[in-house]
Amino acid sequence: LLRFLLSRDAMLSLVGVPRAQRKQIEMYYQGGVAKYVQDCVEAVFAKLPISDNYFWRVYITGSYTRECCPEYLKEENFYKLKGGLVDRITTHTNTVEGFLVENDVAISKYVLLDHMDWLAGRFFPLLEAEWQA
Repeated sequence: LLRFLLSRDAMLSLVGVPRAQRKQIEMYYQGGVAKYVQDCVEAVFAKLPISDNYFWRVYITGSYTRECCPEYLKEENFYKLKGGLVDRITTHTNTVEGFLVENDVAISKYVLLDHMDWLAGRFFPLLEAEWQA
């Protein structure tokens, strides 16, 4: 039953896994989607201490600790942000290539989330263009 459910696009979409990413796992991960999920769950709950993983810690306990929290909430970094560093943060909804074409600025950090998973299946030429940019 688990293997059947994990092979359905709708089931994996509920946990944020797009079809293109599922197909990649099916093709390249030995054991397929079921083994991938098993290995991920094992890594998160059996191998990675909750004290090091603030994502799961907040879900399981409902709170962060001073030592186990996102970087922006750590005391020294929080005060840096409050002291004006936050004004240097900008957000952009664009492709990587589009941003680079439209902006001639230095970039110190960026977050791509999982957009490459979404581009890989149907828009691979766009993904290649981003890599080149």
